[in-house]
Amino acid sequence: MRKLHIDFPLDSYDQDGLVSCHNHDFMSEAGFCSAYQRGVQAVGQDYQWHWRVHVGLWAAFSASKLLGDFVECGVNKGFLSSSIMHYLNWDSLGKMFFLLDTFHGIDERYVTKEELDRGILKKNEELKANGFYAETSEEVRRNFAEWKNVQIIEGAIPETLNLVKAERVAFLHIDLNCAPPEIAALSYFWERLVPGAIVLLDDYAYCGYLPQKLAMDELAESKGVKIASLPTGQGLLVKPATEGARTIIHTAADDEICPICGGTERRSSSVLWPELINAWQLSPAEVVYVNEQQGAQCVSCQSNVRSMALGIAIGEALGGKGTLLDIIANQAGAPTRVLEVNEAGTLHPYLSKLNGHVFATYPECDLMQLPFEDKSFDIIVHSDTLEHVPDPDLALRECRRILAPGGALVFTVPVIVGRMTRSRAGLPKSFHGTSATGEDDLLVHTEFGADIWTGIIRAGFRRCELITHRYPAGIAWIARR
Repeated sequence: MRKLHIDFPLDSYDQDGLVSCHNHDFMSEAGFCSAYQRGVQAVGQDYQWHWRVHVGLWAAFSASKLLGDFVECGVNKGFLSSSIMHYLNWDSLGKMFFLLDTFHGIDERYVTKEELDRGILKKNEELKANGFYAETSEEVRRNFAEWKNVQIIEGAIPETLNLVKAERVAFLHIDLNCAPPEIAALSYFWERLVPGAIVLLDDYAYCGYLPQKLAMDELAESKGVKIASLPTGQGLLVKPATEGARTIIHTAADDEICPICGGTERRSSSVLWPELINAWQLSPAEVVYVNEQQGAQCVSCQSNVRSMALGIAIGEALGGKGTLLDIIANQAGAPTRVLEVNEAGTLHPYLSKLNGHVFATYPECDLMQLPFEDKSFDIIVHSDTLEHVPDPDLALRECRRILAPGGALVFTVPVIVGRMTRSRAGLPKSFHGTSATGEDDLLVHTEFGADIWTGIIRAGFRRCELITHRYPAGIAWIARR
């Protein structure tokens, strides 16, 4: 008969309202201890928040692997955010950390009647009196002065939310001690949260903060998600990797002007489907920027981010300034010889106005054996075509052959920037287009990665230029002969 052996710890955890006999050896890890002490340094005393900080560091580490910036709503003196930034070697990540607070406790304008009846403002005054709350933002700014990639925003939420200039958010920590600003914060950032983003709610399950929990539960239900209630008193929410197709419209206040037409509004929708995500083994962060590349469009001209990057590159090749429409209008009558292979998305009607424009379709016009004389064109354009060609190196050499000296090949391909290029030979067939696509002409032969430039150089081009728009969503290439 086998005996069940149970190891009991020599001591139990008993801090911050949590008693546990379970393993808490994280408290002896060097990285944790150093980060925790940086939090203690920020506030000047030890609140005995070890397990809460442990959860926060785990959440921040997980979010650091995603695209997007960090936001903390309710910084106070910066215990948790200081610990996180120390733990992650913050400035090495290339992300921004936005820190929002009144820096004088709760703003009484944003408190519910139930919270008033529960004495929240009295507690607020007690916390200010005993020095728990920061008295000014200046002491907090001094604490964070060692890091460059941080922005401190002073004022009441929701009034200051629009000062956070982050298109994508990977980590959101909310600790505002009353319901209305917490709901405003999560509501405001929800569409900016990338798939897999971590939302940490400091007081969600904490004793005495029931109105916040109920309000957050209602908001989470409206978003079709659930919040995990933690014994630390925190709440934990992970933004789903897929939410189905949706359309969002942003104005120029939080987005660039369209480089194709000058439009000031864009709409976004999810375009990837589960089978393609699985076939390409895309991470949540990669899903975000590929969806943006293909699904974020200018409302005026319908150009997506991929076409915008391509349009900027075409404008560079034509040597013009302004929007692509302006550049093409100024080229009227010019003898520039342009070959467009397959319609370059929404850019085709504009390119066709060029005096020397020639249009061809692949695979009828074989990129590996182009039916044109040497040095026939000044510019060649193709968009997301090369991945469907069995031998992309040969196709690039053919493009160079028919370019005049000084000419330019301008193109896009889907690029997964964190990988190297690989052939799909021997892998299950993968098609672009839509989830119903199965035509062999849309069969993907090559998945391009960060080394795509090497193929351009191998083909004999003298110069390779990378053009980006909303990187890494929009990437176009100019290969000059």
